Amino acid sequence: MSLSVFELRRRRRQRANFSERVANGKVTKEELLNAPDWLRDFDEAEDAILAQPDEKPEEELESTRKTRLFLEGCVLTEDPFVLKLIVSKLPAPLVSAIIEQLIKELEEAQQEEEKEKEEEQEEEQEEEEQEEEEEEEEEEDSIASRLLKRRRKERGQHY
Repeated sequence: MSLSVFELRRRRRQRANFSERVANGKVTKEELLNAPDWLRDFDEAEDAILAQPDEKPEEELESTRKTRLFLEGCVLTEDPFVLKLIVSKLPAPLVSAIIEQLIKELEEAQQEEEKEKEEEQEEEQEEEEQEEEEEEEEEEDSIASRLLKRRRKERGQHY
């Protein structure tokens, strides 16, 4: 199988970038082992990385612990690193189904919020109408009481 000129150039650039990262020690042992053969140089810098012990950094161990606790239902997390790690270990169809469910729940929550707002507005309108009615009744009562006072004065009855 022959590669196109463009593919060869792309691979040369990728190999140069990868070799530079290896030389600077910025490549992990796992990343090096997972790299395709055409990307590697199999030189002393790679040997030095491969000779490193298999211990994982504390940060990975902590994230693994957080992931385990989350999956066991002991802890809810909003840590983006942990969530990304969890999602990366799930099959794509499951992630898709979870996202669809979350979108559905979000839409339902938004609809409920809208309903609550509408109900609150209706309650406010009812309260305003009730207040207006009470004010009108008070006004009618005060008009009636003034008329009654006036009539009593006219008749000469003072109470």
